[in-house]
Amino acid sequence: MFSMGRFDPRMEAAPSQVETKTKKRKIHHDTVKNKEDEENDDDQSIHSSSSSSAPSSDSDNDSISSGHSSSSAPSSDSEESDTEIEPALKVIAPEQKYQGVGDTPRKRRDMTDEGIDDFDNEEQNIDYLSEEIKTAMKLSKLPITEAGKKWKLAPFLLDNLQQDEYTNFFPIQALTIPDIIASERHHHIRNRDICVSAPTGSGKTLSFVLPVLNSLYTRRVRRLRALVVLPSRDLAQQVYNVFERYAQGSDLRIGLAIGQSDFVKEQCDLILGQESLGESRQARMFRSALDPFNLQKTLSAFNGVHGHSPHFSQSFASRIAVNGNLKNVDGLCEMPNGGTSAVDVLVCTPGRLMDHLESTPGFTLQHLRFLVIDEADRLMNQSYQNWIHRVVKAASIGPEILIANKTQTDEEDEEETANLHHLDPVTWRKEQDISKEDSGIDYSVCRPVQLRKLLFSATMTKDPRKLASLGLVNPKHFDAHHLRQSSEKSGDSNSKSKVQASYSLPETLSESYVECTAEQKPLVLLALLREQEQLDEKEKRQGIVVIFTSSIDSTHRLARLLQLLYSSTGYGTASNVAEFSSALTQKERAALMLRCNKESGDKSSQVRVIVCSDGMSRGMDIKHVTSVVNYDVPPYAKTYVHRCGRTARAGKSGRGITIMKAGQVGKFKKMRGLIENPGNVSKAGIKKNLVMDALPVYKKCVRTLRKVLDAEDNEELGVVDELTSEWLN
Repeated sequence: MFSMGRFDPRMEAAPSQVETKTKKRKIHHDTVKNKEDEENDDDQSIHSSSSSSAPSSDSDNDSISSGHSSSSAPSSDSEESDTEIEPALKVIAPEQKYQGVGDTPRKRRDMTDEGIDDFDNEEQNIDYLSEEIKTAMKLSKLPITEAGKKWKLAPFLLDNLQQDEYTNFFPIQALTIPDIIASERHHHIRNRDICVSAPTGSGKTLSFVLPVLNSLYTRRVRRLRALVVLPSRDLAQQVYNVFERYAQGSDLRIGLAIGQSDFVKEQCDLILGQESLGESRQARMFRSALDPFNLQKTLSAFNGVHGHSPHFSQSFASRIAVNGNLKNVDGLCEMPNGGTSAVDVLVCTPGRLMDHLESTPGFTLQHLRFLVIDEADRLMNQSYQNWIHRVVKAASIGPEILIANKTQTDEEDEEETANLHHLDPVTWRKEQDISKEDSGIDYSVCRPVQLRKLLFSATMTKDPRKLASLGLVNPKHFDAHHLRQSSEKSGDSNSKSKVQASYSLPETLSESYVECTAEQKPLVLLALLREQEQLDEKEKRQGIVVIFTSSIDSTHRLARLLQLLYSSTGYGTASNVAEFSSALTQKERAALMLRCNKESGDKSSQVRVIVCSDGMSRGMDIKHVTSVVNYDVPPYAKTYVHRCGRTARAGKSGRGITIMKAGQVGKFKKMRGLIENPGNVSKAGIKKNLVMDALPVYKKCVRTLRKVLDAEDNEELGVVDELTSEWLN
């Protein structure tokens, strides 16, 4: 017997009408499958661009090198045939039609997290609280001192804002800052968590810096009460600088914990602080624990204490070395029950935060009042050792656990243990169900405090599966992408909610695209750079152009080529072109950011062009960026939003230009359709006369580039070394 739907050999000689329909259906199925396979190949070409070996996203034999770098816009959806084929097998359940917004569902298979977020946030119905929006827009028009007094901002914050010549708050700040401050003022009532989505350059950083500092400046005991987590070291350094700037005038201390830095020094800074505890026994023991092989520190910590001899000190150091983890050594440091901290706010990356939780004695998150996650959609897409779960768990450690541990080690001194809680109270969360009779804790001292979670991003995900890992409590969503339009609509009571795109770009951004062949891309880029330089000179400003490529390898090759072209053609010096990538150390990247943000009268040393990959597209704030060039087409709408967000910040004007082949235009426009106002992108031309003098030396620079790359492979030249005269002549 044959199963229903299988091929029947008896029908081969005389095909019936059913067989003909079956063949038609099979042909149609194979056609659709082939289309889907082609789409998957396109998606794979997007991801394979990370290993490209040339700046161009296409085959580029003469322009730069013989390598290839493929990059394309998102593939189009499969298109069903218009011919209706009657199925051979009937089904009882009717076909489930797609109920989402738009004509066809987007493919989820083989998509990255950013692609899935584009799918989830493709369009949405936005419903605003009209009175709240109108109030925020009015406050953003008031002088900054008047608005600050209404919110009861601390005087030192207003002084710092005035010194930085701020005149008004941005709309998103006027919406979120008073809400956070008002909730903290009534902290005995259950607070709510917030999710903030606002365009790039709209002032999101101050939206959490100001209310966090305002809430903590009245504290009496220094504890780690605010944790700010960011996805990259460079972004963490930037946010740390903002906290440091606006904490001036208070006694609040800000800490920084990022990779590629001295871990032992970080531990001392977080526990002992910059202002050391002096020669106290606790400080000496802690320093000895961090450096167990330093005999001098060990002797200083233990000699003469309870009859300890140098031999004891050496054996103690050996115990530390054998155990590895400092927290595993009993009697290492006499830390209080509630831990200790020399900072009130810690700005960090997830990986280094996990290191401190595991290896730093006295480091605890149980006193946290704020957990701020910037670029939240990216951080929640990547697990980083399951950091979210571990942070929430570490912030919820209750005092009953500490009591149990203390009782096990010192059962004869229960009265002293209880007194320790009066002297050094700990914090626990409202969610914990602790019996007052069993805990033995004075509730007038240990008051429950809710951990507030503040999430910020220009492209905030709304996927409940990702947000669920944070355990948000009564969350409120602030969306500033359509704030002004919503304020205008709120005056009309009869207006209905309108379907709008999820992402938006600054209103002052001018968008365009240029079509060319793969071989023409470097020269087209050079013409765009020359055109922007002329505009900057005309307006008498120090302008910087940021160029985005699809991979780190392409970033390095293109930066080297532009350095050679600038020097050979007399457009500038090699130092005018900089590379921002993981090839640079953290200190080198920080020094580059200082160069970019520093006003300099010497044009030969100014940074005029920065070549980078998408690692810089998130949150990095450079003052003088007048134009962003997408040398490789961004694959997703979120990527395009973050790239273009490096310019046109804080109300300033800027340009966003995308270079592409003719075959990529349709896919680019479809991707751009996921962002508000897709009609804002225009086609631009190229002023060829600007680069005519570069044509004679172009091929020579390409040949020199190959020699430079060979020298780097042979370690004759460092990847980040400046090109000397022997390469530039």
